[in-house]
Amino acid sequence: CQKVASPHVTRKFLLEERQAAACLEKARSGDLEEEEEGQELMRVLRFAEQHPTHAISSALAAEFDFPEAAAAKRTLLQNLEAILGPVPCQLAIDCRRDLAKAHAVKGEQDKHNQLLKAAAEIAALLDGASSPESVLAEWSGHGSSNKPKQLPLSVVEATLRSANDLDLNLDHHAASPPARSAAASPGVAASDSAERVPDAAATAANTRADKPGDLFSQWPTALYSGPTF
Repeated sequence: CQKVASPHVTRKFLLEERQAAACLEKARSGDLEEEEEGQELMRVLRFAEQHPTHAISSALAAEFDFPEAAAAKRTLLQNLEAILGPVPCQLAIDCRRDLAKAHAVKGEQDKHNQLLKAAAEIAALLDGASSPESVLAEWSGHGSSNKPKQLPLSVVEATLRSANDLDLNLDHHAASPPARSAAASPGVAASDSAERVPDAAATAANTRADKPGDLFSQWPTALYSGPTF
């Protein structure tokens, strides 16, 4: 207001601010019936009408579109411009597009075009688009989008064929390699030709449950090189 308020006015304002904030929190809680929520929002609205640029007024407009969607969007836009000035933001784009739709429904095409163009100018700055016209074309469905391009069908089919050719053998255990026989290694006894690894199921069955460390002690050191238990 560009004026220094008297102590009495300041105390009155702070009291009303606390009351409006409390009503807003009640409406946000989601614990109220629709009629009760409406009553709380009306109490917030009385404060917001007296102080339209207050944060409570912006919260009421942004979160509840109260009392009416178009009016709430206009309040929110005014407050964004008061706080951020010309700094672009996504919320300003969304507000202008929503307002443009509201004017289009009412048949106010000039206001619709004006708001939509302003939104496109901000979006072009944020997204690095070549021009507002390209943003408008994308919004209308006639421009290029930022969605990733799909691979050609031939590339997809070739990838699938390559995957099918791979035999990963994920559903079957690989067969154990056959033990070398004595004939395969002349002069070496069959019992010494390869290390005998105990069967895991038999080892687990013979291990006492109260001594989990015994399970590792029965495996050859070649299979377990960690700390001993």
